[in-house]
Amino acid sequence: IVAMLFDQLFDDPKVPNGVKGLIGRMQIPMLKVAISDKTFFAKKTHPARQLLDTLGDIALRLPADFSTSNPLFARMETMLQELVDGFQDNLEIFETVRERLQALVAEEDQRVEEENQVAVKRIEETENLSLAKSVAQEEVKARVQAHTLPGPVLEFLIQQWLKLLLLVHVKEGTGSQAWTGALESMDQLIWSVEPKSTIEERRKLAAVV
Repeated sequence: IVAMLFDQLFDDPKVPNGVKGLIGRMQIPMLKVAISDKTFFAKKTHPARQLLDTLGDIALRLPADFSTSNPLFARMETMLQELVDGFQDNLEIFETVRERLQALVAEEDQRVEEENQVAVKRIEETENLSLAKSVAQEEVKARVQAHTLPGPVLEFLIQQWLKLLLLVHVKEGTGSQAWTGALESMDQLIWSVEPKSTIEERRKLAAVV
């Protein structure tokens, strides 16, 4: 009967082979319990049965390639080996190990969740950066194509002002005063290098500068 309990786990394709090896070490302690305590078979709430159930639940949540290279493996192995070495007749050790395993898995879940949040944030930042770059390039491109600009001004807009627009877009957004100011400054620069045919325009240029 004990063998049948383990076979259910060993035959489950969703349980990684690495975990099956760890679970297999529990057969001797479980056999000892079954011989000494007949309630092992009658009570699903038996501490040893609950530990086995917990191991099964944990196994189903682990990746298929779970093996000794996974940091979690060594910690689980240590806990289970302590049970194998330490169990005599005190059933409390099963509950203790089960609680430690649950705490370990909760810790791992928290770590994975944090990693996922970081990954999502990184993706969002990459998408925002890509959008910002596209919008900034369109703003500069529209002005470059609409005006005949001196080489140094053209180079400045493409190599320097484009970076500023990208940065403002990411940090402040297109609805911000900073974005509007950056576009207006670009327009004023372009206007300032165009020929001024009237005294009024030259005065305005002096005031703008």
